[in-house]
Amino acid sequence: MVKADKDSSDPDKIPEEECDIHTSFNISGMFKNRVMVCRDPRHEGELYEANIPNATQSGGCPQEYLEEMVLEPGQHLSKCSLDDHRVKSKKVRDIINELR
Repeated sequence: MVKADKDSSDPDKIPEEECDIHTSFNISGMFKNRVMVCRDPRHEGELYEANIPNATQSGGCPQEYLEEMVLEPGQHLSKCSLDDHRVKSKKVRDIINELR
């Protein structure tokens, strides 16, 4: 809920200032295919989609090699295949311990 400043001359008026953090709604941005790519030097400049673990996984591509990019329509990347960048399932006990 947006409230006017206490010193506002019209407390029912919606503020007109633009937020410098949240930008305006952009339809074209909704259709962009944003992906994280792995920039590990062992890929020798080739682009591979990064392996990003979810809450029940560990491992994945290290943060220092991740970069976000927008793919063109129809462009697809293969997943990073480096053994030390693989995603592993966590044990149930480890997940429960993290929740405590």
